[in-house]
Amino acid sequence: MNYLQTASMKLYQLIYLILFSVLSFGQNQQKTDSLKVNALKLKAESFLPINKDSSFYYYNKIVSYSNSKKYKKGSFIGYDLIANLYYKSNEYEAALTNAEKSYTFAKQLKNKKLQGQSENLLAFINFRLNDYVNVSLFAEKALQNGLQINDIDIISNAYLVLGNIHYMKFENNKALNYYHKIDSVTSEGKTYNLALIKSLTNAGNLILRSYSVKDTSYISVGESYFKRARDVAKSINNLLEENYANSQLGKIHVQRGNYRKAISYFLSSLKYFEKNKNTREMSNSYWILGIAYNQLKKLDSATYYYKKRISLYKNSTDKINLGKAYVEYAGFQYYNKDYKNAIPNYLFGLNLLDSLNYKGLGTMMAKDFELSQSFGELKDYKNAFKYLNKAFILQDSLNSSKQDNLTLELEKKYQTQKKEHEIDLLKSQKANQRNVLIGVISLISLIGLFFFFLYKNRQKTNKKLKELDKAKSNFFANISHEFRTPLTLISMPIQEALHDNSLTEKKRSQFEMAQRNSERLLSLVNQVLELSKIDSGDLKLQIQEGNILQLISGLSDSFSFLAKQNNITFKKNIDKQTQTSWFDKDAIEKIVVNLLSNAIKYTPKKGSVLCNASVINGKLILEVKNTGKGLNKEELNAVFKRFYQANAQNQGSGIGLSLIKELVELHKGTINVTSEPNRWITFKVVLPIDKNDFNSKQIIKTPSDKSKVDIPKLSNSNNEVEEEFLDNEKPILLVVEDNDDLRILIQQQFETSYNVLAAPNGVIGVDLALEHIPDLIISDIMMPVKDGIELTKTLKNNECTAHIPIILLTAKVDAESQFKGIDIGADDYITKPFDNKILALKVKKLIEARRKLQLRYSQELILIPKDIAVTDLDEKFLNKVQEILDEKLVESSFNIEAFSKALGMSRMQLHRKIKGLTGLSSSEFIRSQRLKLAEQLLKTSDINISQVGYSVGFNDHSYFDKCFKEMFQCTPTQYSKRKHSK
Repeated sequence: MNYLQTASMKLYQLIYLILFSVLSFGQNQQKTDSLKVNALKLKAESFLPINKDSSFYYYNKIVSYSNSKKYKKGSFIGYDLIANLYYKSNEYEAALTNAEKSYTFAKQLKNKKLQGQSENLLAFINFRLNDYVNVSLFAEKALQNGLQINDIDIISNAYLVLGNIHYMKFENNKALNYYHKIDSVTSEGKTYNLALIKSLTNAGNLILRSYSVKDTSYISVGESYFKRARDVAKSINNLLEENYANSQLGKIHVQRGNYRKAISYFLSSLKYFEKNKNTREMSNSYWILGIAYNQLKKLDSATYYYKKRISLYKNSTDKINLGKAYVEYAGFQYYNKDYKNAIPNYLFGLNLLDSLNYKGLGTMMAKDFELSQSFGELKDYKNAFKYLNKAFILQDSLNSSKQDNLTLELEKKYQTQKKEHEIDLLKSQKANQRNVLIGVISLISLIGLFFFFLYKNRQKTNKKLKELDKAKSNFFANISHEFRTPLTLISMPIQEALHDNSLTEKKRSQFEMAQRNSERLLSLVNQVLELSKIDSGDLKLQIQEGNILQLISGLSDSFSFLAKQNNITFKKNIDKQTQTSWFDKDAIEKIVVNLLSNAIKYTPKKGSVLCNASVINGKLILEVKNTGKGLNKEELNAVFKRFYQANAQNQGSGIGLSLIKELVELHKGTINVTSEPNRWITFKVVLPIDKNDFNSKQIIKTPSDKSKVDIPKLSNSNNEVEEEFLDNEKPILLVVEDNDDLRILIQQQFETSYNVLAAPNGVIGVDLALEHIPDLIISDIMMPVKDGIELTKTLKNNECTAHIPIILLTAKVDAESQFKGIDIGADDYITKPFDNKILALKVKKLIEARRKLQLRYSQELILIPKDIAVTDLDEKFLNKVQEILDEKLVESSFNIEAFSKALGMSRMQLHRKIKGLTGLSSSEFIRSQRLKLAEQLLKTSDINISQVGYSVGFNDHSYFDKCFKEMFQCTPTQYSKRKHSK
C-alpha cells in the first residue's frame, strides 16, 4: 500500500512539473530575454563615452536578438539606445531613423511611459533638425501621455522642448513660462532631473541676452540660474551638465570683463568635454577662450584656440559650424588688423555658409561688412564695394522681417494721436459748433467727391480686368483648339487602321497604344481648356466610384523621389480604405498634384512636407503641410486669387491655387490655408464623397478595369523526372517595368524567341523571379513599391536567383548611378531612350555566355563549383549540392523530390536553378552525376561491372548501359576494356 501511495505521489508530482513547465515557459523566456538584453546593455555602456563604435555594436546586438525572439520591449530598448547615442553624437538623421523604429515598438506595446519617452526623443531630434512642426506635434503627445500617468520626467522634458521652440524664436516670456513649469513640476514631485538642469541653464541664457548697457542687473539674475543648474547637476551626479553650467558661469565673467576668471572656468570644464569628446561644447569653449585671450592681448593663445575650433570640424560632416569657425577666426584677425590673412578665411567661411543656405542673416551681414572693410584697407576697392553691397542686401532682408512690427507700431501711434485730436475737438465743440458743422459738411462733400471718382475709376479698372480675363480665356481656348486640329489628324488614321480586321494582334496592340497616347495628349490639351470653361461655368463634375485614398497614395508616391532630390523629408499618413467613395477622379488628381508640387517647390532644403488623408463621416480630409517661409496675413488673403504671386520672381503662371479652389468648390468642398511665417503653411481640403452628395446627372458609370497585368501561363508537366516549360527550347525572360506601354513593347520585341513574363513593379518582379527562376531579367530602375536597385539587391542575395543576369534600364545617365547599379550586381546597364536592337543583342549575348558556361560543365567529368559558379552564392549553392550528392547519390531512392527537400527549394526552383547553372534539368543533372561517379569507379576500381550501376543508384542494368553509352559513346564493358588495354 505504501509503495502504491509513493508511486501515485510521484506521478502527481511529474504531472504538476510538466504543467508548471508549460505554463511558465513563456514567462521564463521573457525573463531570459530581459536578462540577455540587460547584459548586452551593460556591456555596451562599459565602452562609453570613449569607444562609441563598440557601444553601437552591442546596441545592434540587442536589436537583432530581440527581433529574432520577437521580444518587442527589447527591440524598443535597442533602437532607443541607438537613437540616443546618435543624438548625443550630433548625428541627427540617424538618430531620427532609429527613434522612429523605437516609437513603433512603444506603440505596439501600448505602454504610455515608453511612448512618452519616444515622443520626447523625437521632439528633441526634430528640434535639432529645425523641424518645429514635428517638434510641437511629438512634444504635445508626450505631454498628454506624461500627464495621464503622472510621469514627472516625461512631463518636464515635454515642457523643456516646447520652451526651447520659443527660446529659438526669441519669445522670451513664453519660453520662461515653460521653464518655470518644469521648476514647479519637479519641486512638487521632489524630483531633480536633467530637464530641470536644462531649463535653468536656458533660463539663464535668456536673461543674459536680455541685459543692456544701461541695466546690467540681469547678469546677476542669469548667474543665479547657472549656479542653481550646477548645484542640481551635482546633486544627481551629472558631470556633463555640471561642467556645462561652469562654462556658462565663465560667460558671465566674459560679459563682466573679468577675462582671467572666465578662462579658469572654461579651462576647467574643457578638460571634461575633451575627455568625453563632446564636440559642441569643445567648440563653444575654444571660441570663448579665443575671445577672452584676445581681450587680454595674448594673441598666440587666442590663435591656438581659434585654430583648434576649425580643426574640430575639418573632418566632420558639420559644414555649417566649420564655416562659422572660419569666419569667427577671420573676425579675430580683422579685429587685430591682420587683413591680409583675414580675407581668405572670410571668403572660405562665407562661401561655405552661402552654399549651405545658412539662415543667420545678421551674422552674414556683419561678416560681409568686415570683409568689405578688409578689402578696403588693402585698397582693393572693387571687392570692397562688392561685399559692402552684399552686406546692404542682407541688411534689407533682415529689416524686411521687422517692417510688419514697425507698421503696427506706427498704426497704434496714429490711432492714439487721432483719438487725442478727437478729444480736443469735443472740448471746443460748443464754442465752434457752427465752424465745425461747416467744416464737417465740406469734409463730407470732399469725401463724397473722392469716393465718386474712386468708384468711377474702379468701374473702369474692373471693365479692363474683365476684358483682360476674357482675352486670356480666349487665348487659352484658341491655342488649345490649334493643338486639337493636328491631334485629330493623328487620331483619325489610327482609328481607321483599328477597324481593319486583317491586322495582326501585334500591330493592333501597337495602334491601340498609339491611340491611348494621342488620347492622353488630347486630355492634357483639354485641361488647358478647363480654364475658359471655369470662367464660363461650363465645367461639370464627372463623379464615379473608386478608392479615393488609394488614388491619393499613388499620386503622393510619385513625389517621393522629387523630394529626395531636393533634400526634403517627405512623409505621408494616408489611411487604408476598403469601402469605395464617389468623386471626380480628374479633379482629385489636379488638386493633389498641385498642392504637393507647390509644397515641394516652396520648401527649403532639409525642410519637411507632410501629406495626410483620411475619410471621416463621408468626407475626405486632405491636408498638405510644409515648412518654409510661410505666408503673412496679406498673402493668406490673396493666395487663391488667379495670377497672384507672393514673390514676383517666382516661376509659374499663378493659376494653380486658383484652379484648386474652384475645383474644390465645384466638388462642393472647402479649402483653407493657415500659416505661421518662417515656420510652416498648411492647406486643408474637405470634400464630400458620398453618393448622396451629388445628383444623378453628375454620376457616370465606372469604367471597367483594363489595367490588369497579364502574366502568360507557362505550362509545366507533373512528371517526377522533369518540370519544364511547354516551349522548353525558349529561354525565360522577365520584364519588370512600371510603364505599361514600354513593358508591352519589350514583351512584343522578345516574345517570338523567349517565354516572356512581365511585372509592373519590383515586388511582383521578385515574386515572379523566385517562382519561375528566369534565364534573364530586364528591369527599370525607377518604379513604385520596389525599384530596380532593390530588386537587383534582393535577387543577387538570394541563393535561388543569384545566377540570373540582370539588365537595368534607366533615364539617369550620370556615372554614379551606373556605378551603383553595377556595384550591387547588375550585369549590364542601358540608358533611356535605347535602341531595341542593342537591347536584343545584349540579351542574346548574356544568355549565350551562360550557355557556354553550361556547355563547359557538361564536358567536365566532376562538379567543380568554382569553375561554373557565377557568384559567391552560386559557389556556396553548388558546394551544398556536392555535399548532398556525396551523401545521397548512391541511394537508388534519391530523386528530385528528395533533392529539392534537402536544398530547401521547390521542385520548380531547383529545376530552373540547376538548368541555369548547368544547362541540365534536375533529373538529367542527377543522372549525369551518377554516370560520372560510375565512370570514376570503372576507372579506379576493380568492382564488377554489373555492380557498378547498382553502386551509383541505378536499379535497372540495361537502363544504366543505355545512359552510360549516351554520355560516353560506349558501354560500361567497352569503357572497362579500354581502361585495361591501356
